[in-house]
Amino acid sequence: MLLVGRFQGIGPVFLATIAVASTSGCNEGIANTASFSGELAGAPLRAYRLAFLRRSPDQVASRGQAMLQALLRRDVDRAEVLALATAKAAVRERWYSPLTTDPGVVVSHDSEHDDLWVLNEGAQVSAASPDIGLGQARRIFEDVVASLGAAGALVTAHFDLSKVDVAFTQRGSGQGDQVTPAVTTEYRFTAMRQLDGVDMANAGLRVVVDRTGMLTMIRLGGAEVLASDGTVSTSAPAATLSRTVLRSDVLSRFGREVPDGVVESDRLLYALPDGVKDAVVEPRHTVLFARRTGGSAQTVVTRSDRVAYSIATATAPRLLLSPPPTSDLKGDPRP
Repeated sequence: MLLVGRFQGIGPVFLATIAVASTSGCNEGIANTASFSGELAGAPLRAYRLAFLRRSPDQVASRGQAMLQALLRRDVDRAEVLALATAKAAVRERWYSPLTTDPGVVVSHDSEHDDLWVLNEGAQVSAASPDIGLGQARRIFEDVVASLGAAGALVTAHFDLSKVDVAFTQRGSGQGDQVTPAVTTEYRFTAMRQLDGVDMANAGLRVVVDRTGMLTMIRLGGAEVLASDGTVSTSAPAATLSRTVLRSDVLSRFGREVPDGVVESDRLLYALPDGVKDAVVEPRHTVLFARRTGGSAQTVVTRSDRVAYSIATATAPRLLLSPPPTSDLKGDPRP
């Protein structure tokens, strides 16, 4: 039996799984450090205009080169990345292209959501290899953040590394009572961009480090914050509002509306709903949940979904944030 981790990543959502989970032979754990902002009634909160910008091939190449150099820990020819981005400039859906100089390394970009991935698909990891441990893996992640910041690929001030979600994948083998202890094969760090100390669900950074310390994936991008004139800015909120709906109110409403729902976590988020590319968004209280059905002897727990509630208007309709399931080779995008 091979246990491999689910990687929630298809689509424009950067949220990591916010619970320990075990599904279809997959063991995955996460340490959730999310916190609440503006919990008290009347606390001022700001709404911002969020949008997915369409980047030029030159912009994609600059960010892609920085990400590849961080991934591979060596210089990468920018011209090769620019050639890929230029060739795919008219593609609207996500594209995948290997480097001609290193076919095991893949660049992937979703131009509709400015979501860029670089993957070392040629990396091989053995469960027998020495494990560097979470502490060293985190230091590698922080080195990536510093490298991308120095290259101008991200703004480090947009991230709070004390709120990083840390997940891991485990692998084990055996049958019946003869099962070897599962070992960690990779560590996954997800840092969502911050607005006023609140996470943006549609923008962030994800870094995957295997047990030997090799980087196997970096994902970066997502929505930007815009001023009313369309320029990128974080100092021009579109509106200011007060929190009148408390966390306890949200969870009570959720319990009434989803009586079979099992809350895995809840947090404040700025989030563009699926299919929306440009909108003024207020922070919403978002609940990650699964549905539990059947009796105690035959309980079935569904895949996780997310629903978001207004914290300014108690009667506002809820928003469903989870991407739809997919049957393509990249897997179901939901946690």
